[in-house]
Amino acid sequence: MTKLLSAGFYRLFKSRVFWIMLVICVLIQVLVCVDNFRFEQERPEYTVILDDIVFSILPAIGFISSALISLLLGEEYSDGVVRNKLTVGHRRSHIYLSNLIVCTAGSFLTLAALFLTGGLLGFALFGGFTYETGMLFRLFLCSFLLTAALSAIDVLVVMSCQNKAVAAVLSLGLVLVMVFVGSYLDSVLNEPEMQYGVMVMHENGVMEFEDPAPNPRYVTGMTRTVMAYAEDIIPMGQALQINNFQLDRCARWPLLSIAVFTAVSALGYAIFKKKDIK
Repeated sequence: MTKLLSAGFYRLFKSRVFWIMLVICVLIQVLVCVDNFRFEQERPEYTVILDDIVFSILPAIGFISSALISLLLGEEYSDGVVRNKLTVGHRRSHIYLSNLIVCTAGSFLTLAALFLTGGLLGFALFGGFTYETGMLFRLFLCSFLLTAALSAIDVLVVMSCQNKAVAAVLSLGLVLVMVFVGSYLDSVLNEPEMQYGVMVMHENGVMEFEDPAPNPRYVTGMTRTVMAYAEDIIPMGQALQINNFQLDRCARWPLLSIAVFTAVSALGYAIFKKKDIK
């Protein structure tokens, strides 16, 4: 296991893909900071806060992690590395676990690059955080845990598919699906309970505002509970909520991310254990 981890981290730090992803993370946050600084200079009535800068780009980690892991592990299949590991006697459980650890660490490093670049440059341009230390710690913890869950999902996809190109498409497509589903659930759950300011025209041509009325699109009861948990279980759903600072359910996010990471990892290993490696 130690040799597998050592070799895995060696491949990670020697990988051009990994360093390209780190550079992309830095450039993205630099562009975000510069764009917001110019916006603030042009419109003095608006104030940009560091919290927005640091967490505004969090949903991008889904795509960055997917690209990194699919290309990194895809090379192991295409180069015959997985087959060679089995040939020399390494257990499949050790191979899967070592890949999961290395890929999760790689995703953590890219996320850290996003946070550090945004935090340092943003602090110089916009000042310090507005959220208290306890909440910031919780947001950073949730961000890293949802990244771990995303990494587990990507490892499952790539370790189940020996074609590097197909694995990359599937991983990125799955992230897009999670973004779409998370955005849909978020929009439904944010529907107001009452409708205000509805204007109607009477037969005499007079227009007036109606009294507040129940919103037919507002979901209640068990349906709302299920939809809320579904959004929280999806890692990209959590990322979108953090991005929008919708934090009323953040207390349960760490446990849900850990549960997703554990369940997906177990499923991925079960599939890999029975897979015929060519």
